[in-house]
Amino acid sequence: MILEHFKRKKYKPVEAINIQADMLTKCPECGSMILKNDVSKSFKICPSCDKYLKMTAKERIKSLLDSALLNILKKRKLEILLIFQNIKISRIFSEKLLEMMKQ
Repeated sequence: MILEHFKRKKYKPVEAINIQADMLTKCPECGSMILKNDVSKSFKICPSCDKYLKMTAKERIKSLLDSALLNILKKRKLEILLIFQNIKISRIFSEKLLEMMKQ
């Protein structure tokens, strides 16, 4: 009974895990390989050396704004574009009016 307790247990071998190369990123400071999902969850900070990794503009905006505000901006994107186009049109129209008045 006591001897059974000290016997080495037999474990089943684990199958190899296939990790694709595009799922990993390398830290430029310490050189450790990190899963991209882990990096994105930690706001682009290396878990081993706490070095900040590069962020794109979209990633930075998403990290600063909450999801509710992002949804509002996505819905109003067309309205914002139309406002800027109207400003451009009115600027062009006013420039042409000034040219005509000079002549």
